Amino acid sequence: MKGRVVALLSLVEVALACGGHPVGHHDNNLPPELQVLGAPSQTLDVKFPISSPPSVVAVHTGEFLKAADTVEAPEADVKPLSTQDLFVFMMVDPDINATSPTYVGLHTMVANLTAHDHAFSTVVAKYIAPEPPAGEAHNYTFLAFHQPRHFSIPAKYAPYVATTPTSPLNRINFPLQQFIADTNLGPVVAANWFKEGDA
Repeated sequence: MKGRVVALLSLVEVALACGGHPVGHHDNNLPPELQVLGAPSQTLDVKFPISSPPSVVAVHTGEFLKAADTVEAPEADVKPLSTQDLFVFMMVDPDINATSPTYVGLHTMVANLTAHDHAFSTVVAKYIAPEPPAGEAHNYTFLAFHQPRHFSIPAKYAPYVATTPTSPLNRINFPLQQFIADTNLGPVVAANWFKEGDA
């Protein structure tokens, strides 16, 4: 019995040393609303630039951020994913449509994202900061995809990615799954998410 207790304590110590999770456990990088997209094995490293020290706010999976943290466009680091490939990066809100969560609110989309120089990336949909309704907390989600050759935005999606006087209304109910299929983006390579709003 004593040996079993010692072994159990050893496992607990290992779990604590690994940030409170047992060895081999992976946090879910997608919120419940977007589980249908699969289970990316990697957490996407995303930061929001802010004006005051420490100059950036890192996104930790599932944690709350304040509105003041998410004013500026998020920056994704794809270097851990590949040092050569091109990526498509999105930030979406799956809670904008409670009955059909994959019809998301599109907050930004960036193409031609590389590990080395963000100056060559292409902003497809200009960033719109979160504005969850009063009394609600939304799960804002980051997605990274390997960018296929000859990637382009089909004409039928042009209204969703535009920034107009009606934005963000035109970004609501973006058909994420259909867009992934129509543009051959394939599975989500890495993801991350945070909460903002009233708990």
